[in-house]
Amino acid sequence: MPQTKAVLLVHLYGWVREMERWMTFCKRATIHLLEDCAEAHGAVWARQHAGVFGAWGAFSFYPTKNLGAKGDAGALVTNSAEIASRVKTLQNYGANKRYEHLETGLNNRLHELHAAILSTRLNWLDQFNAGRREIAQRYFAEIRNRRIQLLSAPITVTSENSKPSPHDGHASRRRSPAASHVYHLFVVRCAERNRLAHFLKEHGIKTSIHYPLLAHHQNFLEKRPLRSARSSKRRISCRTLSFSSMPSAAS
Repeated sequence: MPQTKAVLLVHLYGWVREMERWMTFCKRATIHLLEDCAEAHGAVWARQHAGVFGAWGAFSFYPTKNLGAKGDAGALVTNSAEIASRVKTLQNYGANKRYEHLETGLNNRLHELHAAILSTRLNWLDQFNAGRREIAQRYFAEIRNRRIQLLSAPITVTSENSKPSPHDGHASRRRSPAASHVYHLFVVRCAERNRLAHFLKEHGIKTSIHYPLLAHHQNFLEKRPLRSARSSKRRISCRTLSFSSMPSAAS
Protein backbone atom coordinates (compact mmCIF):
# COMPACT_ATOMS: atom_id res chain seq x y z
CA MET A 1 0.00 0.00 0.00
CA PRO A 2 2.52 2.67 -1.15
CA GLN A 3 -0.02 5.54 -1.08
CA THR A 4 -1.69 4.67 2.22
CA LYS A 5 -0.50 6.87 5.08
CA ALA A 6 -2.90 5.80 7.83
CA VAL A 7 -5.88 3.68 8.81
CA LEU A 8 -8.74 5.53 10.52
CA LEU A 9 -10.52 2.95 12.66
CA VAL A 10 -14.07 3.83 13.72
CA HIS A 11 -15.27 2.35 17.01
CA LEU A 12 -18.81 2.29 15.68
CA TYR A 13 -21.83 2.24 18.03
CA GLY A 14 -19.59 2.10 21.14
CA TRP A 15 -17.60 -1.08 20.48
CA VAL A 16 -13.79 -0.99 20.43
CA ARG A 17 -12.52 -3.15 17.60
CA GLU A 18 -10.11 -6.09 17.98
CA MET A 19 -7.13 -3.84 18.45
CA GLU A 20 -4.32 -6.41 18.46
CA ARG A 21 -5.09 -7.31 14.85
CA TRP A 22 -5.21 -3.71 13.68
CA MET A 23 -2.07 -2.68 15.56
CA THR A 24 -0.15 -5.61 14.09
CA PHE A 25 -1.44 -4.83 10.59
CA CYS A 26 -0.45 -1.15 10.78
CA LYS A 27 2.95 -1.94 12.23
CA ARG A 28 3.73 -4.43 9.44
CA ALA A 29 2.52 -1.99 6.77
CA THR A 30 4.40 0.92 8.40
CA ILE A 31 1.33 3.14 8.49
CA HIS A 32 -0.31 5.12 11.27
CA LEU A 33 -3.30 3.85 13.23
CA LEU A 34 -5.84 6.57 14.06
CA GLU A 35 -9.00 6.12 16.16
CA ASP A 36 -12.44 7.67 15.73
CA CYS A 37 -13.83 7.41 19.28
CA ALA A 38 -16.86 9.66 18.76
CA GLU A 39 -19.23 6.90 19.93
CA ALA A 40 -16.91 5.05 22.30
CA HIS A 41 -16.48 7.15 25.46
CA GLY A 42 -15.42 4.73 28.20
CA ALA A 43 -15.32 1.66 25.94
CA VAL A 44 -12.53 -0.79 26.72
CA TRP A 45 -10.48 -3.39 24.91
CA ALA A 46 -7.87 -5.49 26.76
CA ARG A 47 -8.38 -3.28 29.83
CA GLN A 48 -7.41 -0.16 27.87
CA HIS A 49 -9.77 2.63 26.85
CA ALA A 50 -10.59 3.66 23.31
CA GLY A 51 -8.22 6.31 22.04
CA VAL A 52 -4.94 4.99 23.47
CA PHE A 53 -4.06 2.40 20.82
CA GLY A 54 -3.13 4.59 17.85
CA ALA A 55 -1.15 7.75 17.16
CA TRP A 56 -4.20 9.68 18.31
CA GLY A 57 -7.86 9.25 19.17
CA ALA A 58 -10.60 11.78 18.38
CA PHE A 59 -13.68 12.20 20.60
CA SER A 60 -16.92 14.04 19.92
CA PHE A 61 -18.81 15.67 22.79
CA TYR A 62 -21.93 16.41 20.77
CA PRO A 63 -24.91 16.54 23.18
CA THR A 64 -26.23 13.09 22.19
CA LYS A 65 -22.93 11.28 22.80
CA ASN A 66 -22.27 9.14 25.88
CA LEU A 67 -20.31 12.09 27.21
CA GLY A 68 -21.88 15.24 25.80
CA ALA A 69 -21.59 18.98 26.21
CA LYS A 70 -24.42 21.44 25.57
CA GLY A 71 -23.20 22.20 22.04
CA ASP A 72 -20.55 21.15 19.55
CA ALA A 73 -17.32 20.11 21.25
CA GLY A 74 -14.56 17.58 20.85
CA ALA A 75 -11.08 16.53 21.87
CA LEU A 76 -8.05 14.68 20.59
CA VAL A 77 -5.92 12.47 22.83
CA THR A 78 -2.35 11.42 22.08
CA ASN A 79 0.84 10.39 23.85
CA SER A 80 2.93 12.27 21.27
CA ALA A 81 4.21 15.66 22.37
CA GLU A 82 4.74 16.61 18.70
CA ILE A 83 1.14 15.81 17.72
CA ALA A 84 -0.23 17.55 20.81
CA SER A 85 1.74 20.70 20.02
CA ARG A 86 0.59 20.71 16.39
CA VAL A 87 -3.06 20.25 17.35
CA LYS A 88 -2.88 23.08 19.90
CA THR A 89 -1.49 25.33 17.18
CA LEU A 90 -4.08 24.35 14.58
CA GLN A 91 -7.05 24.82 16.92
CA ASN A 92 -5.91 28.33 17.85
CA TYR A 93 -5.72 30.08 14.47
CA GLY A 94 -2.39 28.35 13.70
CA ALA A 95 -0.66 30.39 16.40
CA ASN A 96 1.94 29.01 18.78
CA LYS A 97 1.94 32.24 20.75
CA ARG A 98 -0.06 35.44 20.67
CA TYR A 99 0.07 37.29 17.33
CA GLU A 100 2.50 34.77 15.83
CA HIS A 101 0.87 32.39 13.32
CA LEU A 102 2.92 29.52 11.95
CA GLU A 103 0.27 28.28 9.49
CA THR A 104 -3.37 28.60 8.50
CA GLY A 105 -5.38 27.28 11.42
CA LEU A 106 -8.89 27.09 12.81
CA ASN A 107 -10.88 28.51 15.69
CA ASN A 108 -11.69 25.25 17.44
CA ARG A 109 -11.02 26.13 21.05
CA LEU A 110 -13.35 24.47 23.54
CA HIS A 111 -15.63 26.97 25.29
CA GLU A 112 -15.10 27.20 29.04
CA LEU A 113 -18.79 26.53 29.72
CA HIS A 114 -18.73 23.30 27.71
CA ALA A 115 -15.49 22.30 29.45
CA ALA A 116 -17.11 22.83 32.86
CA ILE A 117 -20.17 20.77 31.88
CA LEU A 118 -18.00 17.95 30.52
CA SER A 119 -15.82 17.92 33.63
CA THR A 120 -18.93 17.41 35.77
CA ARG A 121 -20.58 14.87 33.47
CA LEU A 122 -17.34 12.88 33.29
CA ASN A 123 -17.94 11.88 36.91
CA TRP A 124 -21.18 10.19 35.79
CA LEU A 125 -19.88 8.53 32.62
CA ASP A 126 -19.42 5.07 34.14
CA GLN A 127 -22.92 5.25 35.63
CA PHE A 128 -24.44 6.32 32.31
CA ASN A 129 -22.60 3.55 30.44
CA ALA A 130 -23.75 0.98 32.98
CA GLY A 131 -27.32 2.12 32.36
CA ARG A 132 -26.85 1.68 28.62
CA ARG A 133 -25.56 -1.87 29.17
CA GLU A 134 -28.62 -2.69 31.28
CA ILE A 135 -30.90 -1.50 28.48
CA ALA A 136 -28.86 -3.48 25.93
CA GLN A 137 -29.09 -6.59 28.12
CA ARG A 138 -32.87 -6.31 28.08
CA TYR A 139 -32.86 -5.98 24.28
CA PHE A 140 -30.72 -9.13 24.04
CA ALA A 141 -33.06 -11.00 26.33
CA GLU A 142 -36.38 -9.92 24.82
CA ILE A 143 -35.79 -9.47 21.08
CA ARG A 144 -36.55 -12.99 19.90
CA ASN A 145 -37.94 -12.50 16.41
CA ARG A 146 -35.59 -14.43 14.13
CA ARG A 147 -36.11 -11.90 11.34
CA ILE A 148 -34.29 -9.37 13.51
CA GLN A 149 -30.53 -9.84 13.74
CA LEU A 150 -28.65 -8.16 16.57
CA LEU A 151 -25.45 -6.51 15.38
CA SER A 152 -24.05 -5.60 18.79
CA ALA A 153 -21.79 -8.20 20.34
CA PRO A 154 -22.70 -9.87 23.65
CA ILE A 155 -21.95 -7.71 26.68
CA THR A 156 -19.62 -10.23 28.31
CA VAL A 157 -18.04 -13.56 27.52
CA THR A 158 -16.65 -15.28 30.58
CA SER A 159 -14.58 -17.97 28.85
CA GLU A 160 -13.24 -19.01 25.46
CA ASN A 161 -15.90 -21.73 25.32
CA SER A 162 -18.82 -19.37 25.90
CA LYS A 163 -21.27 -19.08 23.02
CA PRO A 164 -22.51 -15.70 21.77
CA SER A 165 -26.19 -14.96 21.25
CA PRO A 166 -27.65 -16.84 18.26
CA HIS A 167 -28.94 -13.49 16.99
CA ASP A 168 -25.53 -11.83 17.18
CA GLY A 169 -24.19 -10.48 13.91
CA HIS A 170 -20.65 -11.23 15.07
CA ALA A 171 -21.38 -14.75 16.28
CA SER A 172 -18.09 -16.08 14.96
CA ARG A 173 -16.12 -13.88 17.35
CA ARG A 174 -15.48 -14.12 21.08
CA ARG A 175 -15.56 -11.06 23.29
CA SER A 176 -12.80 -10.72 25.83
CA PRO A 177 -13.83 -10.39 29.49
CA ALA A 178 -11.53 -7.36 29.49
CA ALA A 179 -13.62 -5.62 26.80
CA SER A 180 -16.73 -3.52 27.25
CA HIS A 181 -19.32 -2.13 24.84
CA VAL A 182 -20.81 1.24 25.83
CA TYR A 183 -23.82 1.05 23.46
CA HIS A 184 -23.93 4.56 22.12
CA LEU A 185 -26.41 2.93 19.76
CA PHE A 186 -28.09 -0.46 19.86
CA VAL A 187 -28.37 -1.55 16.26
CA VAL A 188 -30.33 -4.38 14.67
CA ARG A 189 -30.56 -5.61 11.11
CA CYS A 190 -33.80 -6.54 9.38
CA ALA A 191 -34.59 -7.22 5.70
CA GLU A 192 -37.91 -5.40 6.26
CA ARG A 193 -36.28 -2.46 8.03
CA ASN A 194 -38.76 0.25 7.01
CA ARG A 195 -41.75 -1.93 7.82
CA LEU A 196 -40.27 -2.71 11.23
CA ALA A 197 -39.62 0.98 11.93
CA HIS A 198 -43.21 1.84 10.98
CA PHE A 199 -44.59 -0.93 13.19
CA LEU A 200 -42.54 0.25 16.17
CA LYS A 201 -43.56 3.88 15.60
CA GLU A 202 -47.23 2.87 15.68
CA HIS A 203 -46.55 1.34 19.09
CA GLY A 204 -44.79 4.44 20.44
CA ILE A 205 -41.21 3.16 20.01
CA LYS A 206 -38.83 5.60 18.37
CA THR A 207 -36.07 4.33 16.09
CA SER A 208 -33.48 5.94 13.84
CA ILE A 209 -31.41 5.00 10.81
CA HIS A 210 -27.63 5.30 11.17
CA TYR A 211 -26.43 5.77 8.49
CA PRO A 212 -28.66 5.86 5.38
CA LEU A 213 -25.85 6.60 2.87
CA LEU A 214 -22.46 4.95 2.55
CA ALA A 215 -19.54 7.37 2.56
CA HIS A 216 -18.73 7.05 -1.13
CA HIS A 217 -22.38 7.82 -2.01
CA GLN A 218 -22.19 11.31 -0.51
CA ASN A 219 -22.55 14.13 -3.06
CA PHE A 220 -19.18 15.74 -2.38
CA LEU A 221 -17.41 12.48 -3.31
CA GLU A 222 -19.30 11.91 -6.56
CA LYS A 223 -16.35 12.88 -8.75
CA ARG A 224 -13.73 11.10 -6.67
CA PRO A 225 -12.35 7.84 -8.14
CA LEU A 226 -13.27 5.72 -5.14
CA ARG A 227 -13.79 2.01 -5.26
CA SER A 228 -17.39 0.86 -4.93
CA ALA A 229 -18.29 -0.72 -1.62
CA ARG A 230 -19.03 -4.40 -1.64
CA SER A 231 -22.65 -5.29 -2.23
CA SER A 232 -22.82 -6.81 1.27
CA LYS A 233 -22.05 -3.38 2.76
CA ARG A 234 -24.86 -1.82 0.76
CA ARG A 235 -27.25 -4.51 1.96
CA ILE A 236 -26.30 -3.84 5.57
CA SER A 237 -26.82 -0.09 5.09
CA CYS A 238 -30.36 -0.74 3.83
CA ARG A 239 -31.25 -3.04 6.72
CA THR A 240 -29.87 -1.44 9.89
CA LEU A 241 -32.12 0.20 12.47
CA SER A 242 -31.08 1.87 15.73
CA PHE A 243 -32.92 1.56 19.03
CA SER A 244 -32.40 3.93 21.93
CA SER A 245 -29.90 2.80 24.56
CA MET A 246 -29.87 6.04 26.54
CA PRO A 247 -30.96 5.82 30.20
CA SER A 248 -33.49 8.48 31.16
CA ALA A 249 -31.07 9.89 33.73
CA ALA A 250 -28.62 10.74 30.94
CA SER A 251 -31.07 12.55 28.68
